[in-house]
Amino acid sequence: LPGQPAFPPPLGLAASWDTDLVARVGAATARLARAMGVRLVIGPGVSCADGTGNGTAVGAESFGGDPLLAAELTAAHVQGMGAGGIGAGALGLGADPDRDARAGERLLRTRLLPPARAATLAGVAVVVPAGTANGGVPAHADPWLLRTLLRAEWGFTGVVLGDRQAVADLHGRYRNAGSAADALALAVESGVDAVHADADPAGTARTLLELVRRGALPEWQLDDAVAAVLELKFRLGLFEDPFPGPAATAGTDPDQLDAVLDTALAGAAVLLSDPRRLLPLRPGRYAVVPVAAGGPGETERAATLAAALQSALTERRAGTMSRRPASAGRDGPVVAVVTGPPRDSAAEIARLATAGSGCVVVLCDPGLHGVDAVLTSLSSVLWCCGADAAVAGGLAELLTGVRTPAGRLPVPS
Repeated sequence: LPGQPAFPPPLGLAASWDTDLVARVGAATARLARAMGVRLVIGPGVSCADGTGNGTAVGAESFGGDPLLAAELTAAHVQGMGAGGIGAGALGLGADPDRDARAGERLLRTRLLPPARAATLAGVAVVVPAGTANGGVPAHADPWLLRTLLRAEWGFTGVVLGDRQAVADLHGRYRNAGSAADALALAVESGVDAVHADADPAGTARTLLELVRRGALPEWQLDDAVAAVLELKFRLGLFEDPFPGPAATAGTDPDQLDAVLDTALAGAAVLLSDPRRLLPLRPGRYAVVPVAAGGPGETERAATLAAALQSALTERRAGTMSRRPASAGRDGPVVAVVTGPPRDSAAEIARLATAGSGCVVVLCDPGLHGVDAVLTSLSSVLWCCGADAAVAGGLAELLTGVRTPAGRLPVPS
């Protein structure tokens, strides 16, 4: 609902290693979405790291770099979304969404596809192929992946939702098709049922009909695609109950949602280092410093989060004054809020760590690139994947010991 703080992203939730928590977050997210009239949520990402690169490169939209952990959590998320009353979609069937994989069937089955298979077996409603290639074959033009494996072997009965740019890439990038129309025909022949965020759906419909008329696309394949989309709409209740009624807000009580959010924040927070035993912070006055690298947007995000955290820590200090005296001035280490990759902020963190009473670093970026350089500064380091100003109060509770960081890394460090 508007104003409701967001739950940690999938990679943050993966740090909990807790399928029950992920299912609860999925159900809560589904209830919030249904209250706003949404019937289908696409996500999380189901592409898994191929094991040949740095594990810290796993994106925030996926449940980590380990195929078994990611599969278990993906299944829990899909089941939770279903319990909350809406359909779930899996994003990125195939190779790492950021690069093509030189992967054969063995690597696909053992490392890249277990989360997608788990999502399918859990009843996911929509699958979005990755916009990349597996072993040189683009996922949107791979009938083995979309028909033989996904539908025939895994028993998927939902909709394969193609990415608009990925379909266009069959002509422009991969040169599998001689024209944009041929690229669309190739995608449908390979198993794509519809195209997401189509800029010209009426034009696409005309193109498909023309492809059928001139024999470039078998009519039965277009019929199957249309049937899959209509069946999904019936499954989501878009014909019988197209608008949310009062019952749609059931389960969106703010207190209940806050309880799930607090549990999720603690489960997603990973204490990476505390060599000088700076945590938990005692009630007092602390300097909270934004540390950001990048453009103005990143700098603004860091400053906003730092200001919100400063305010939350001050409120906690005011609330404990009557029970525990606090000295005037700054009482301890500086708190550094890092919203970008750690490697870009390591030098500034090292300076802060040696300039006073130490440094407590709150890492909010999903990536952990360069975290070793931050750890060698002897700072206390707390990773809170995707945290923003809306959850500053929860971060303050983690820093002051009201809640305990319970997470473990879901990717190699």
